[in-house]
Amino acid sequence: MNKSIEKTDSLTKKVGRPAKKAKIPGQDEGYTAFYNRYIEACHRRAVAPSAVAVAIGENNNAATRWKNGTMPTGDILLKLSEYLGVSTDYLLGNNIYDYTPQEREILDIFRVIPASQKHALLSVANKLKEEGACLNVSVGKKQIFTEN
Repeated sequence: MNKSIEKTDSLTKKVGRPAKKAKIPGQDEGYTAFYNRYIEACHRRAVAPSAVAVAIGENNNAATRWKNGTMPTGDILLKLSEYLGVSTDYLLGNNIYDYTPQEREILDIFRVIPASQKHALLSVANKLKEEGACLNVSVGKKQIFTEN
């Protein structure tokens, strides 16, 4: 029998070659979802991956280990998410959006308020977007004053 072939439960497989990773659309072939998300978050914040690792207390080789498939521990993952302003779920590939804590809070509120209040919240948000720096908005009997 050829030395590079091994018989296992009536299935034949080649030995000595790593299994191919599944290609995920929109991501670099061969890297984990975590590493792709990590690189994307670093790029959006204009910071080098190794610099982020050092900033959270890891050595500068940590980013290379993650690139090669090593997953960070839960504590390190949490530090990365806080430093980069993304959720741990986003970094792990469990969530396609990278909400900041404030965005997450707004979304959580939006999901639980009645439809009439959703309309009012959207009106306020649209006025903030349109007018920018300073805004005086009435919602029901309440006055809302904001400043940048």
